[in-house]
Amino acid sequence: MIWISTRRRRHAFRFSLFLTIVLGGWMPHSVWGADKKPVLIDVLLPADAVLEVNGYKTKSMGEMRRFESPPVAEGRPYAYSLKVTWRGQSLTRRIEVQPDKLKTLDFRDELTALTAPKSKGSFSLLVPPSLMVPAEGSAPLPIRVKRFNFPDAIRVSLHNLPKGIIASDAVLTDGQTDVETLVVATREAGPGTRQINLVAVSGDTQDSATIEIALVEPTPKVDRSSPPRPKDQDDTNTLPIEGKTPTKLVEAPATLELIFPNAMELRAGQSHLLEIRMKTANATPLAVSPTVTMDAGGIPLRTVLWTSSFKPDKPVCTIGLAISVDKACTPGEFEACVRVAAGRGKAERSMRLTIKK
Repeated sequence: MIWISTRRRRHAFRFSLFLTIVLGGWMPHSVWGADKKPVLIDVLLPADAVLEVNGYKTKSMGEMRRFESPPVAEGRPYAYSLKVTWRGQSLTRRIEVQPDKLKTLDFRDELTALTAPKSKGSFSLLVPPSLMVPAEGSAPLPIRVKRFNFPDAIRVSLHNLPKGIIASDAVLTDGQTDVETLVVATREAGPGTRQINLVAVSGDTQDSATIEIALVEPTPKVDRSSPPRPKDQDDTNTLPIEGKTPTKLVEAPATLELIFPNAMELRAGQSHLLEIRMKTANATPLAVSPTVTMDAGGIPLRTVLWTSSFKPDKPVCTIGLAISVDKACTPGEFEACVRVAAGRGKAERSMRLTIKK
């Protein structure tokens, strides 16, 4: 069914018939008759708001807009989808109406609240809607605070933590907008999805948010040292060369080139994401997914695989590694060695690691 403004009512039949032919499916399947009645809707909006009905952009403007349908059969409800757009914000509502009964909808207060700017001296807490944490592993949780003339330090606490899930508070210093905390899943945490609450507090000002924690099983460990050999494959591949004895072919190892920053800062008790890009020097595809380890002497580093772009037919791969140390770790500068192995390809490279409180 298509809506038409009352001021065009005298053209209703001609306009509706045209849209029925062009946009088939919008008109009721029954034939109009004298016993049928129209549906009436009053929509209250900001004067310059844009209104769409069932995807059709209406042309009428003003704060009060009345719409009337062609006559339809009584005794059954009709459903319509309304979308209102104003100052970059949108609202969508699905309503049910009945013939000869006026339906009034007022969107003004809701749109005003959506578009109203935050008052000065406040902040908003922003977190991702969900976070995947490997079973008996950990994952960094990014936290962002949008400040509205609010320079003070803010503490973010995690509440309603289920059994087996551990996470420490995060503190944003004066003016800081981004921070991370580490979410750890112990052996007591079973698989599934949990919802936890985050509360950001600074003096008398606070804001809250929710996030779903999804526990996932870790990728099964595979013995990288001796990949399985296809059946009936001999130890050597031979290729006959004309006029000569068949020559033994030896597979050349895939030499890896590592690309990542020369230095990294890590705050004790928090996690940092390190992206490591690797590629084979001879463009040989990576046969197996790379494994990455990181060692900084006696510093107890924790590393968790966060992202991987590995594909068995590609010679390049990017690994995201979440790195963290305990709060009690001694600050200072250290030399950290990153080691990568992918089948026969191996490489290592050092970087400067600065740990701060």
